[in-house]
This record gives sequence, C-alpha cells and structure tokens, in this order.
Amino acid sequence: CKDCPQDFFHMQIASTTFQDCLRCPKGKITAYEGASACVECPPGKIKGFTIGLCEPCPRGRYRASGQTSCNPCPVGKYGLMEGYTSEDDCHNCPAGRYGVLPSPYQNHSSEQDSCMFCPPGRISYSGSSSKSECFDCMLGKTSVRGEGSCQACHAGKYTKVPGASCELCPVGKINRV
Repeated sequence: CKDCPQDFFHMQIASTTFQDCLRCPKGKITAYEGASACVECPPGKIKGFTIGLCEPCPRGRYRASGQTSCNPCPVGKYGLMEGYTSEDDCHNCPAGRYGVLPSPYQNHSSEQDSCMFCPPGRISYSGSSSKSECFDCMLGKTSVRGEGSCQACHAGKYTKVPGASCELCPVGKINRV
C-alpha cells in the first residue's frame, strides 16, 4: 500500500492506486502523506504553492474562517500587513481621502494605492468609498488637497462659493477673520 501524497486524502481502507486519492478542496490541506481527511487553513491564511502549507493572505486581503479565498479589503479601506483575518483588520482611508478600486493586479495594500485625495475645498470622513463622499467646505473656509478639515480663509481672503479655494478680496473690500 502507498500513502496518498500531501494535499490528497483517501477515505477507504486498503487504497491500492493513486486514483483512490482525492485532492483536498480549495482552501484545505493535509499536514502529512496518507491523511484520511483535509483540514482548513487557519483564518488569515490560504493553501499556498508549497504542498501541505498554508500561507498568509497577501497585504490588502483577508480571510475569515470558512472562506475559501483571501478577499480584498473593501473600497475605502486598505491593509498594510499579511494575514488579516477579517474585514475589520483593514484600515479606513483617512479623512480628506476616498477609496478607489485598485487595478486588477493590485491589492488594497497601501493608502497610496487605495485612497485618493479629495479636491481642494472639499473634505471627507474617514473610510469614504467614493469621490461623491467628498463635500464642500462652507463659504469663507477651504481645505488643501487631502486635508480632513476645513480652515477659515486668512484675513483679506474669501471664497466666492462653497468648496472653492480662498482668493484675495477685491480692491476696496476686506475680510476680517
């Protein structure tokens, strides 16, 4: 009798050929040759390229118990480390930024890849997931690109409309802050 190789199992006594061995389902492994059952990789890990080993989910992805693959952090979030075990491990895009879908070959693995700046004069809350969640600063206030709060225009400057940048008051006009 020969044992089934790692990542294969058999449920019969006296298996005689490799054809009796069954491949472990996606996300499961066997820790040794001749196993009669497969085991699930622990949360945050997935069956890797090395036979019989679970490898951490890559940065920007997570895997909870019972899931068969590593899922990307949702739009508006990103992951800095490998092996996240839940969506809650992913970090929110900071205030003043909003989430974007990375290219198909990227993960949500950095703030730079996953979070874009709101335009000047607009801000957002932490964890915003689209540009439409950037909102205008009120009249007399503005923000620089990517800031999380609006600041009053300096003395001698104003905004014409909400969400605009501060500009100099016209000749003969003043703005005291």
